[in-house]
Amino acid sequence: MGESPSSRQGSVDGTERIEGLGSAAIRVRCCRLVVVEGPDTGLSQTFDGGSVTVGSGSESDLRLQDRAVSRTHVILELTRDGYRLRDLDSSNGTFVDGVRVKEAFLHPGGVLQMGRTRLRFEPADQEISTVPSSVENFHGILGSSPSMRKLFGVLERLAPTGVSVLITGESGTGKELVAKALHDASPRATAPFVVFDCANTDREFIRSELFGHEAGAFTGAAGARAGAFECGNGGTVFLDELGELPLELQPRLLRVLQERRVTRLGGSQERRVDVRVVSATNRDLLAMAASGAFREDLYYRLAQIVLPVPALRERPQDIGLLARSFLSKAPGNKRFTTGAVAKLASMPWPGNVRELRNCVDVTAALTAGAEIGPEELHEAAIAAPPSRPPARGGMSSTLDEVERETIERALGECLGNISKTARVLGISRPTLRAKLRRFGLRDC
Repeated sequence: MGESPSSRQGSVDGTERIEGLGSAAIRVRCCRLVVVEGPDTGLSQTFDGGSVTVGSGSESDLRLQDRAVSRTHVILELTRDGYRLRDLDSSNGTFVDGVRVKEAFLHPGGVLQMGRTRLRFEPADQEISTVPSSVENFHGILGSSPSMRKLFGVLERLAPTGVSVLITGESGTGKELVAKALHDASPRATAPFVVFDCANTDREFIRSELFGHEAGAFTGAAGARAGAFECGNGGTVFLDELGELPLELQPRLLRVLQERRVTRLGGSQERRVDVRVVSATNRDLLAMAASGAFREDLYYRLAQIVLPVPALRERPQDIGLLARSFLSKAPGNKRFTTGAVAKLASMPWPGNVRELRNCVDVTAALTAGAEIGPEELHEAAIAAPPSRPPARGGMSSTLDEVERETIERALGECLGNISKTARVLGISRPTLRAKLRRFGLRDC
C-alpha cells in the first residue's frame, strides 16, 4: 500500500510515459459514456480529455436533454487510480450502481443515474501506434537521427488528439519548439499558441498573466486584461517551466483545467475556455509530487502523455544538419568544412541546441572568409568556462557591445536557460528574447 508516484514506471494509469521513445504504441486513457435510459437513450460519446462534465447546459461536455439534470451535474476526472466521479452540488443528486454518492471511483460497466437518465461507464483506452517518421523537418524541428524520427512519429500521432502532453528534457533541447510543432500540426493550428512562463518569481504577476484581472484588482491594475487561457481560447496554451509554478497557485490552475472556466482576479464572472494544454519542464515532477513540492493530481491532469526530448549529445548525427541550417541564416553565404562539422559533432554541448546555435552565430560573425574550418570555430562559445559578466565600461567601445557581451556571458553561465538568464540580468523573458534577436543571439 501507499506506492509513491516516483516509484511507478511505464504506464501510470492516467499517464503514459514514453521512455526513450522506444514504444511501438502510446496508450491514451479514454472513457465512453453510453445513455441506456432517458430522453437521450442511445447517445454514446468517447472522451480523451483529463476531465469530462455531464449536464443539461451547453457548457457541459456531454449535454443531456433531461430537465431533471442540473446544467453541470457531475464531473469525471482522470486520476492515477482511474476515473473519479464528483457531484457538482446537483439538485437531484447522483447515483452509482443505485447508491447515492458525492464522489466515487467508477468501474467498467458501472451505471450512473442523474435525473431520469442512466448512463453506462466504459473504459475506452486507445492504442496509438507509432512508427518513425520519414521527415527530417517536422514543423521547424530538424533531425534525421533515429531518436528524432521516433519523436516526429509520436508527434504526428499525438497532434490530432486533445490529450495533455508534458514535454521533458534538458534546457536548450527545444521543448518550446516541440510544443509549437504539436500545435501547428493539430486542428487548432489556426488558433492562438500562447506561451506562459511559470518561472516568474512575482506571484501576483503569474496570477494576472495566467488567469487575467479586472480593473482595480491590485495596485497598478488600471484596466482589465485577459489572461493566457482567455487569449489562447480555441488554441493551445504552453506552460513552460511547469516545475517552477508556485505550489499555492496550483489548485487554481487545476480548477481551470477541470472545469474549463476561468475567473479573472478581482472578478466574479466565469468565462468558458477551450484550450489544449501542453507543458514543459526539466525537473522531475514525479519526485516533486512524492515530496509534496508539486500537486500529484495536477501532474496527472497535465501529463496524460510524458514526452522526452533527447539531449543533443544523444543524437550527434543531427549536429551537422542543425549547424548548417543555423549557418544558412547568417549573412555572408558561409559554409562549414567537413572537419568543422566533425569537431562540432565531438563536443558535449551541455546547453544543447541553444548552445550550438549560439556557437554558430558567434563563429559566423567572427569569421571573415566564406569557409569555416575547425580552426575558425569560436572556441570561447564551445569550450570556455563560465565567467561573470564584464563590468560596464570594459574593453567594449559602445554600450551596445557591452550589453551584447553581458547577455552572451550570462546566457553561457545559465547554460542557455532563458528564464534564469533573464532573472540574472533583471529583465523579463520577453525583453530578453527581443534583445537576443536584436543582437543576433537567437535562442531556439
